[in-house]
Amino acid sequence: NIIFNEQKSFYKVQKHKEVYELLNKANKFLLKINDRKKLFSNICDLLSESDKIQFSFIYDLSSKEIIAEEGPLKQKLLTQSHYYNDKNKDNKWETNIITNNFLERNISIFYDDARILNINSMACFPLKKFNKVIGTLAIYSNEIDFFDQEVEILFDKLINDVTHCLEKIDYEDRRMKQDNELKLS
Repeated sequence: NIIFNEQKSFYKVQKHKEVYELLNKANKFLLKINDRKKLFSNICDLLSESDKIQFSFIYDLSSKEIIAEEGPLKQKLLTQSHYYNDKNKDNKWETNIITNNFLERNISIFYDDARILNINSMACFPLKKFNKVIGTLAIYSNEIDFFDQEVEILFDKLINDVTHCLEKIDYEDRRMKQDNELKLS
């Protein structure tokens, strides 16, 4: 029992370390990025590097666009994009949605194929800019109970950093427009 608990604790610490390293990698390129679409694409690419994350995508509410790594899962999303457009009318994804056992609740278009796709848990995090929801980040893991409280906190930090980056991009765009108007006048 003691050995089992130690192994469980070791695995949990290892998982948190891997998510923390993802956060660290993200922070390195968040400072340099100045394009919203490139930001979303880089976040999805970064998350796909983890062997515990099966798939992730960002749904951009303003452009109604799905940003994800190319592959069959993205194609399934694109064919079912009306699902997210319909959900968006009623639900603005104001809070995190965590499902640590994916087969318990049918809240995704991947539910029917979860066993085949090796999806066991998922989380959706709202992306905000100036306190307004502008999209959502959905992450699918191949492990049951992947999104424990500590992992959720780490992903919240990533979302917070992305929010600051989006606001920085917006401020920079406004500043450039004002500079151009000033030069014109």
